[in-house]
Amino acid sequence: MAVVVKTYEVVMATCNGERFLDQQIESIIHQTILPQRLLIADDCSLDQSLSCLRHWQNKSAVPIELVQTEEPKRLGSCRNFERLLMKSTAPYLMLSDQDDVWDLDKAERLLQQMELLEQRLGPDRPLLVHADQRLIDAEGQAIHESFHRCQGLEPERAGLFEIGLQNVVTGCASLVNRSAVVHALPFPDAVVLHDWWLALVVAQAGGLTYLPQQCSSYRQHQANVVGARGWRRQFIKRLRDLDVRHPRLA
Repeated sequence: MAVVVKTYEVVMATCNGERFLDQQIESIIHQTILPQRLLIADDCSLDQSLSCLRHWQNKSAVPIELVQTEEPKRLGSCRNFERLLMKSTAPYLMLSDQDDVWDLDKAERLLQQMELLEQRLGPDRPLLVHADQRLIDAEGQAIHESFHRCQGLEPERAGLFEIGLQNVVTGCASLVNRSAVVHALPFPDAVVLHDWWLALVVAQAGGLTYLPQQCSSYRQHQANVVGARGWRRQFIKRLRDLDVRHPRLA
């Protein structure tokens, strides 16, 4: 299938990521279908991340815009991505972590899947496409060929109930359309994972599709475990209230 070229932006949240930023940005600005813009919000980095980003602003043929922080207060990953989604006006968005490495045809393959999804469900509904990833360590060495198989996840089960029980969507392997962003913003107070919230909103009001191929290398590092049952109950409660907070989902 020929790809219908769509205008998209990449939004990247950074925080103390100087070690990996060069490799990630290189992989984004050399995509076979280039983004219109790379929009980056740094969350009060204490290392040289900002200097690295400013270097790339001067070097990159793809425009890079830094979202300025209004006050020196760390937001955390979820709220930093919310800030980026609010700033972007592109019809399609790809989310990026600061420390992964994208296959050079990642955008092309996800845009192709988005085209198929739009043909099936219509271009005006909230839509999300996501793919599998390889796992690599901090040095870039292979850990596992498939993130979903390694974690025992079943991404084909994309109903609201299934996603409410266990998120199978990874933000850094996703492409969303403008309708998905509009329906998801602003994030409710209970949201702690931006990709889980986007997946829930789209499952409720639109549709998801999964590309069972690896489109990027997902770097593993120590992180807090989030997603206890208490959070799930809050997510489901928020979904019941969407007709009040997000009337377009009713």
